[in-house]
Amino acid sequence: MPPTQKRARVAYPCRVCSQDCLMEQESIQCDGCECWLHQQCICMSYTQYVTFSAPHLQFFCKHCIGTADQYNVASSLSRIAVHAPDLIRMREQAESELNLLQFYSVSLPHVVQVASDQVNIHKQSQHLLPWLLHQYVPADVAGDGNCLFRAVSLAMYGNESQHSLLRLLAAIEVLLHSTLYDTTSQYYYEPYRVDDCLVLGSYQSFVCDIVQHGTYV
Repeated sequence: MPPTQKRARVAYPCRVCSQDCLMEQESIQCDGCECWLHQQCICMSYTQYVTFSAPHLQFFCKHCIGTADQYNVASSLSRIAVHAPDLIRMREQAESELNLLQFYSVSLPHVVQVASDQVNIHKQSQHLLPWLLHQYVPADVAGDGNCLFRAVSLAMYGNESQHSLLRLLAAIEVLLHSTLYDTTSQYYYEPYRVDDCLVLGSYQSFVCDIVQHGTYV
């Protein structure tokens, strides 16, 4: 008679405490490394736990979301961009990314007053647009396709370091509040609607561009 085979034990140890995540415990799986984590071990509120339990939302542990002190914004944008041009999937992913930003307390720094001597002068603008110099200082930013967000970052914080997060937040905003930015919507932003000089492309092309790092918007 063949020896009785032992039944394999299936366990899902928490990546934080190494104790098993049991059926009766609130636990969540990382969509990156597929590890399991107790809700309490990662200081996740029950409300957040319920939110991330929605089928269309993803959760990533701190090991997959970036380094210990740096949230990987580029990966966040890529997770949205990979679903383009499917606006429904992009919108669902944008909702995931918003919840992740909130869970990991990722936000923009406080706005600072930027002095003219803190920016590099754009020499070409000095020569081409001399009339601007009476009221403005033409600042030089990197021309890598992210110039709009680099310029906003420079104006608000005195440096260009927040340009990726600004792009991500803008992408989430236009995806989760589409009616304000879609020119075909009856709720399209009224100041834009009445501006005859403003020429915009389709909403779909707009959101597909804004989630691509290094792409003109």
